Amino acid sequence: MRLSLLPLLLLLAGCSVSTNVSENRVAGLTAEKESLWQIQIRRWGESRFTGILVVRPEEEGVRYVVLDRMGINLLRGCAAKDGGDSPPARGVLARTLGPFLSEMLSRIVQEPEERPCSAGMFARLCVKEEPLERKKIKTMLGLQQWVVIERRVSPSEEPLQTVEIEYLQPLFGIEVVLRLIGGDEK
Repeated sequence: MRLSLLPLLLLLAGCSVSTNVSENRVAGLTAEKESLWQIQIRRWGESRFTGILVVRPEEEGVRYVVLDRMGINLLRGCAAKDGGDSPPARGVLARTLGPFLSEMLSRIVQEPEERPCSAGMFARLCVKEEPLERKKIKTMLGLQQWVVIERRVSPSEEPLQTVEIEYLQPLFGIEVVLRLIGGDEK
């Protein structure tokens, strides 16, 4: 049985894309400070969750807390830079929302090792830069696995600041929208 699993493991490892995490980008969740975001999760167009997301970048990944509209702590965790949650998320939504949110946040901070695209055997991660929008698209065998869209503004002459992040998983009908709270929203 072990020998039959080895080719499958090698095939799956070949599907991965080499990525790194951008260090201290001004845009997005990897800025050097804590930020507060409104989070809305939809599946096939139906709203499934709305709340507040507090994120703080750290060396091991992105630490986060999810609050409901009243400010009650529902979930606390850390999205590891290489994916997943480490340590596992805690809170009322730890089993349902924790793994998904950790995976999503780690994908938001992932960057391809080479610009504009990095590719594995069957997978590809590409970045498309436009003046006020930035897209990361992960495809496997030609199908979009996930998409991250950062919408930015440039307050006066400061560097670009992300005010909205949209995370999509088209095959599963998932759309997550993060909107910066308290930023220069134009």
